[in-house]
Amino acid sequence: MKKNGKSRVGKKKNSTKKQLMYVGIVIAIVLIGAFIISISIGKSNSNKNKADIEKSSIQDKKIGSEKAKTSENKEDSKSNSTADESVSNESENESKVTDSSNEIDKKKENSNSSSDNKNLAKVYTEEEKQGINNQFLEWSDGRAKIAGMAVSGNYFNHGASGIGDWYALSPDGFIQVQQQDLEGKPGYSHFPIHSLGGVVFYYSNFGTTGNTNEVDNPENNSSTATGFSTVANSEKPIVKYLLGDNGVVYESPSNGAFSDCFYVADNTGNLTALYEPNTQKSFKVSDDKEAQEKLKEILEKYNN
Repeated sequence: MKKNGKSRVGKKKNSTKKQLMYVGIVIAIVLIGAFIISISIGKSNSNKNKADIEKSSIQDKKIGSEKAKTSENKEDSKSNSTADESVSNESENESKVTDSSNEIDKKKENSNSSSDNKNLAKVYTEEEKQGINNQFLEWSDGRAKIAGMAVSGNYFNHGASGIGDWYALSPDGFIQVQQQDLEGKPGYSHFPIHSLGGVVFYYSNFGTTGNTNEVDNPENNSSTATGFSTVANSEKPIVKYLLGDNGVVYESPSNGAFSDCFYVADNTGNLTALYEPNTQKSFKVSDDKEAQEKLKEILEKYNN
């Protein structure tokens, strides 16, 4: 009996040990499984993170590449724009240079043409000038009588002055009227036009008509400063005609003074130094067509 009881107790102990062992094995298996699952999850997360990192890196590379391309395009665009501007500027500069060159050539041509005209223009002697003026005065005699006017060849005179040249203004340039100094101040060649003479039309206080020397009479003209003030009716027109060696007749209304409408250069030859700006009056090309034709007719005799 005792042996059987011991035997049963032993069997129970063995059974309990086996159960504990099985439980331990199961727990171990569970822990191992959990550990394996944990490792697997960790690897999965690690792989996912790597994939995310790689994906992010790829995206960053793409973005960087796109930015680089955009930057290159911008630089290319800027470069092209700069190149276009450079080409445009070069073209514009070339155009300006061409225009400037053409303008210089034109100026040279005009200068040469003007110089040629000056060199080719006839230089009249004092005797020839006097002859030309006398013929024009004779023609003016008839015109003055028709108009009931007097006409005089004493178109210019002056009192004491410096050594500068006397001149008149015209639409065609300065007209030399008198060269006082032998060398000229500024001199003959400085003027494009030179006076051949002139006449003065006026209404006489004495009723004189046609060509007259009454202004030269000492009783009527006590001094050069008197001018036409004694012989001419100042309430009526007094008109000066000036004959240019370019074959043009110029005219200007006058106040009757011999030097009216004429100006003098200073002793250095400066034409405007003695006058305030815009105070000098200019002759105009005469509208008297018959006078223009007559001067050309007279000059033909001296130019042939």
